[in-house]
Amino acid sequence: MDLFEKLIADYGPLGKYSSTVHAYYTFPKLEGLFGSRIKFKGKEHIVWSINAYLGLSNHPEVHRVDEEAVANWEY
Repeated sequence: MDLFEKLIADYGPLGKYSSTVHAYYTFPKLEGLFGSRIKFKGKEHIVWSINAYLGLSNHPEVHRVDEEAVANWEY
């Protein structure tokens, strides 16, 4: 079993909640540009951990590739 098959079979510790709270605990859908504050379900939240030290999180090319990947691999 490869890594992707394992992830599809079991999402990990929060996997058992994924069917009832999908997009909240697992794979949350964030709104707007990524920065020190982000919108989630219409409310603004402070982001405590940002992995954008290269400054690429809002780069248009990164967004384009991300959208293509989602379109090709969404289940």
